[in-house]
Amino acid sequence: MFNFLLNLFQKSPKASLSYLKLAFAFLFLVLLGCGNKYAPKEDVTVKNLLCKKSEKVFSYDEVVYRGEKGGGNLNFSDIREGIYSACMNCHMAPSNSGGFTFIDSYQGSVKTIAGKTDFFPGYFEIAEKVQQYLSHPDEKLRMPPKERRDKNPALFIKLTNQVSGWIQSGKPNGAFTINTDNSNNSPSAEPIKPPMVRSSELGECTPDEKIIGFDYKLDRMFENSKELPKDLSETDMFTFDSYELAKKGTLSYNVEYPLWADNNNKGRWIHLPVKKGVWGYKKQSVNYNSTTKQFEIPDNTRFYKNFYKKVKQRNGNIRYRRVETRIIVARTPWTNSLYGTYKWDEAEQTATLVDTPYRDGSGFKDILMKLEVDESTGAQRDYAIPGKQRCIECHMGSSGKNGILGFTPLQLNRRNFGEYEKQEWISEAERTQVQRFLDYGLIENAPVAADWPKLETISSVAPSNVHEYRAQGYLTGNCAHCHNPDGFAFTKENGITLELTPGSIFQFNTKTHSTQIPTRLIVHQNGDLDQSHIYRKISDSTAQLGMTSQMPMNTPGSPDCKALRLIGKWIRSFESVQAADLWEPECKKENEFKWIDQDFTIADDPKNYVPRRPDWKDVLAGMPEKFRNLSITPELESAFKSTYAVGYWSKKPECKFPDKTLTPAETRPWMMKGDKPKRPFGELYYTTPGSWYYRTSCMKCHGPDANGDSSLARGILMWSGGSIRVANFMDGMFGNKNANIDKFLDGNKNYAANYMVWMAMEGTRVQFPPELSSFLGKHGGQMLNQMRDKCINQVSPAKPSSAQFMDHEIFEKVCFVNNLYKDHPDLKFDAATGKPLNPEAFEAWADRAAYNIGFSIFDFLKEKSSGAVRPGNEQCEVIYK
Repeated sequence: MFNFLLNLFQKSPKASLSYLKLAFAFLFLVLLGCGNKYAPKEDVTVKNLLCKKSEKVFSYDEVVYRGEKGGGNLNFSDIREGIYSACMNCHMAPSNSGGFTFIDSYQGSVKTIAGKTDFFPGYFEIAEKVQQYLSHPDEKLRMPPKERRDKNPALFIKLTNQVSGWIQSGKPNGAFTINTDNSNNSPSAEPIKPPMVRSSELGECTPDEKIIGFDYKLDRMFENSKELPKDLSETDMFTFDSYELAKKGTLSYNVEYPLWADNNNKGRWIHLPVKKGVWGYKKQSVNYNSTTKQFEIPDNTRFYKNFYKKVKQRNGNIRYRRVETRIIVARTPWTNSLYGTYKWDEAEQTATLVDTPYRDGSGFKDILMKLEVDESTGAQRDYAIPGKQRCIECHMGSSGKNGILGFTPLQLNRRNFGEYEKQEWISEAERTQVQRFLDYGLIENAPVAADWPKLETISSVAPSNVHEYRAQGYLTGNCAHCHNPDGFAFTKENGITLELTPGSIFQFNTKTHSTQIPTRLIVHQNGDLDQSHIYRKISDSTAQLGMTSQMPMNTPGSPDCKALRLIGKWIRSFESVQAADLWEPECKKENEFKWIDQDFTIADDPKNYVPRRPDWKDVLAGMPEKFRNLSITPELESAFKSTYAVGYWSKKPECKFPDKTLTPAETRPWMMKGDKPKRPFGELYYTTPGSWYYRTSCMKCHGPDANGDSSLARGILMWSGGSIRVANFMDGMFGNKNANIDKFLDGNKNYAANYMVWMAMEGTRVQFPPELSSFLGKHGGQMLNQMRDKCINQVSPAKPSSAQFMDHEIFEKVCFVNNLYKDHPDLKFDAATGKPLNPEAFEAWADRAAYNIGFSIFDFLKEKSSGAVRPGNEQCEVIYK
């Protein structure tokens, strides 16, 4: 308190007499308390004067937080996540490395997996064996392998202790408690929950500017940290008492257009760091950029967000349970920021950093857990905490280009009830939020509160009606961070071009079609909801959507009734405003909770890589002899190592193309218009066959980085319920700079290229339904058969290729190597039937052509893994910047 008083006088040397009296009164109370067993608590009068009780439009009960450090209160979900992450890569059925396998279930059961019907153990049955190998005295036998453990030794020590504690607690399918003092792991009694407190999204009181303090020690800690503290209590959030937080410089805020997330309630805080200068400590401020109307946030500013889930208590009252607290430590560039999530224990007293690793040992991955939502019946529901990859995908399109969502001038400018027909009431603390932040010195160079951005005037185009305005508000909070040129939806692999940033739907063009379903309009011109793609994306179930994601993305528990109402009324307004006024949605029951673990990594130790078909050597069931006998000849290698023109570079302002001339022998018919080039020869795009084949056939699934991470891969993962994962070439087969290729040695020959050709033509066991053909083509996962068809076009009269096609030469040069020549009699067709005269010879030729394509792609991926760069034609800056 002495530091507080000193800080008060330093900030306000002309403080009023009343504050001086309060200060001396408090000093007297402290002196009076000297010698007592307990020092007196800070005078309640002081707190009430400097932090006025907040008017609560929406309030809720939550458990008092005492800022405890711990981690001993656990749940089976913690055990499940730890074992799953550590062991599934090698041991999840049907994988059976070392004769050890299990299924992702609390207890085992009889199942049929990969054609084998047997009893497969669950976590309950394997716990002792997992414990044994996690702590095995022989380091060579200790699991996971050393290369993975060394990435995060403390994590696997913690997992060992947790598994031991779970076993000693009787392996319950629910909550249990272990000691964390390292003395032993015997279970302890269930903790007694502290009392409830009535709170709101801005806390229980609104701090006066005179008490806004700082925490120099913690600021320096974060400034020098490369990782987050393990316990939330070690961060700025040592309490949720608004008064105590304000004295340390941590302030709550709320937003005008909140992100809906599985019907969670939220609390938000910001902490601006101080720096030590010549004249003492100086608190930094957020700068308002008057040109962009966005914030510039100082490095190491911390943002916190609590997620609460509604729980029905035994007495029938509703309380909100703390489930997770997310943190961002902002840095420049935003990709250097620290992201993390603290998961609350059962008693809601300790929140521990989620560090469950992806399969490659990096963290942190998705967590799926169960929460009790009715204390009288014990009813539970699933809850998902998103992993790091999902965090990056959501935050990459932040409007301030700083990775921060929600903390923007538009979002902080809370609107009063009735202002532009706003329908929700807000508290006084929210109505005065902008002015308070200006008074606090939290934001500098900003206009007066009345001139801050407003949604209805943010664009040069005004909204058509109030329904369009309200829909834009929802889209601003829930969709704009992805649907903008910097956002995840706009990445090349996703190919979405629908912008939903503030003002972008005003006077919406109803002729705009969906890129996912081109026959469907984004918004139907007559207000037909079933024919409006944007409405179907929020209203349809995951089963109806198939390969595409339900919106808002990464939000289980959909559909959001508010989204149905606001977006639905906007669309109905295209018939008439009256039609929109009268229409109300039938709010649907939550869709089946469907959250698929998104882990596109693979363990990077060569010993951990297992081919998709581990039986490839099996003479009877494995790779057929016709594939084993294939080889890459010098003639084929020469063909796929050469480069060919296949089109032009996409023009960009930063790309300076060279002047270039071609000889008549180097020109191709498609390059010319009469006797002049269609475009300058310096803009021609050349690449290798393997690079071209991969980009035109494989990339949509396996991703631009060949790591199995693409929007289509995610769609397949979701559609299949997590059972089909697109291959990660860079970390799998070609991982460790191609060292994993040695997994395919058999005798003196390496069959890696043969294996890849086999898998891409007939070896994969994955079966896709016909309805996915629009995404994958008629050959499904057997992608080389698609390239086989391209080679057939070189000789077929049905769809003949010619030198007028840009990709003609790059197929011609490869398809005929070590194969029948182009005009060979066996490649002729019957003029009447259009069928080959010699079907057997023709099929053999087409197969050989496809093998050549596969070997070309293999060489490209091998080259890529070694570090070679083959940019696509949209990446001219890589070569010509």
